[in-house]
Amino acid sequence: MLPEPDEPAGALLDLAVPHEDIDTAVRLGRRVTDDPRALACLERSVALLVQDMGEVRAPVDLPAYPGSCEATARHFPLYVFAAALPYVRAYHRELGVPEEISRHTLADVGRGVAKHRRRHGTGGLLKPRWLHLHFHGELYQLGRLQFQRTRLGSWTGDAVAAAGLPAGPGDPALGVHVPDFLGPLTPEACDRSVALARAFFARQSRTTWLGALRLRHHGRPPGPAAAPDTRGAWLVRVGGDSNG
Repeated sequence: MLPEPDEPAGALLDLAVPHEDIDTAVRLGRRVTDDPRALACLERSVALLVQDMGEVRAPVDLPAYPGSCEATARHFPLYVFAAALPYVRAYHRELGVPEEISRHTLADVGRGVAKHRRRHGTGGLLKPRWLHLHFHGELYQLGRLQFQRTRLGSWTGDAVAAAGLPAGPGDPALGVHVPDFLGPLTPEACDRSVALARAFFARQSRTTWLGALRLRHHGRPPGPAAAPDTRGAWLVRVGGDSNG
């Protein structure tokens, strides 16, 4: 369910949605709460999004907004994320995820809205699938970088095994992403994020997260001050118990 009528703005602020987009999002949200079909679609979307929270899974396609209003359709993913917010926060608390990490992770919603406006000149969020990872406990922002729990594919897994490392296709790995709107990326910032990830994932799981960590830029490149090796891949044991 959507938050109560006096609460959507607060939920959107918590998700770092830009202030200029909140008025429209709240106003259009009434089209969802007043439409039984749209409300049922919202509830189904939230249920699918938070199902098996924390499990690494294949991408899930959520139902599309069933109404005819294009503007409401653009904003519909925001209502899904606002309604899912209590579930992911509860999951983070259960795991002992620090509040700051939880907040920075979920703030990627606002970053997505800002990127949508930069590209299309309108409010909304037409391609929300990336953010499903954040609301399913699969991705966390740790310092300057985002770390996605995933599994090694066949090509990378074979390369890791050929290098003599104790991992192969299907084994746990971390994808590393560079979020936009955070300024230049430096080698020191990368090192700090990897150190944070070592401690974070060691606390969260006994699984050994060993794999190819490839940095993927989201949005524009970080600029000339970026670490010169950020286009490559790292092999690193990030956390967990090797006997787990």
